[in-house]
Amino acid sequence: MTELTLHIDEDLPLYEQLRNALIYGSYEPGQKLKIDLLKRDFSAGQNAIREALVRLSVEGLVIAEDQKGFRVAPAGLDELKDLAYMRNLLEAEAVGRSIDVGDLEWEGRVAAAMRKLNRTEEALLNNDASVELWTRYDQEFHLALMSACGSKLMIRTYQDLFIKYRQYVVRELKTQGFRGREIIAEHLAIGEAALARDKAKCLALLSDHANTYLNRQLKQERH
Repeated sequence: MTELTLHIDEDLPLYEQLRNALIYGSYEPGQKLKIDLLKRDFSAGQNAIREALVRLSVEGLVIAEDQKGFRVAPAGLDELKDLAYMRNLLEAEAVGRSIDVGDLEWEGRVAAAMRKLNRTEEALLNNDASVELWTRYDQEFHLALMSACGSKLMIRTYQDLFIKYRQYVVRELKTQGFRGREIIAEHLAIGEAALARDKAKCLALLSDHANTYLNRQLKQERH
């Protein structure tokens, strides 16, 4: 396994900085988010911090508690199961539709996204790319696969699920490292099956791929 370094871009707007800090594991699940500490950490005013936390609570990354402030959303096994189920449900429907009706433009988007993701993951093997960049191109690849489905709502919902699921992936990265050649091979196989219009194979590969982290957590629970 390759050990990865996480980095939060301080040049981003406050909301995006705080969002990335949550996604990439700067805070623990369930941890209380104290305004005074966030003001110091992000060099921002109280009102700006509160506004960012309210926006993040709408996304489900933060829990707003009546009269008690804010906490990082919990990360239990039940939530992971639910996220994995919904992710698989949406992705299977959208990718299946896209394989059925996608044109040459769709094929071009999938091929381009697959190349960018592959190069980024190869760089990750040598710790020459950031987890943030990997997340960006990983999501871009999955969205390209879905992009001919004809439903903007389905794609927007999937984007939210992808980011929430990503939190679990990042937590495992800290302890287990990057899955390396295994995940590179998975993404290439998924993309090649989609471009070959082999819907059954592509959807089976996507399901196995999306459930990898859930299955590892379930295995740990059993032991």
